[in-house]
Amino acid sequence: NYQKLIEQLKDKIKELSLNSKNGADAKDFLESFEEVMKEEMMTMKNAFERKLRLAKEESDERAKKHQLEIARMQSALSTSPSAGTLYSSSRIALGNSNKINTSTSTSTS
Repeated sequence: NYQKLIEQLKDKIKELSLNSKNGADAKDFLESFEEVMKEEMMTMKNAFERKLRLAKEESDERAKKHQLEIARMQSALSTSPSAGTLYSSSRIALGNSNKINTSTSTSTS
């Protein structure tokens, strides 16, 4: 989209320089055009950098919250008297479900 706009502006510049009877007018136009384009590009660059910085800050904040939640959950599991039992029973349940899935898949064959 920007490429198309740039090409249109280049065509307009050529047209104005050809139609201009005074070369100084064309030179002034080109200088002011370049100045405006530089300002526009700097504005777009600054806006992009701002968005990028905000996205990085948001990502860092989410990662920090994620790590804090993991630490909280690990702490809760390690201090819970039933944590060992819960962990063992969940492993047993997972082991049994794997056996069930294995036996189910072999019996359907």
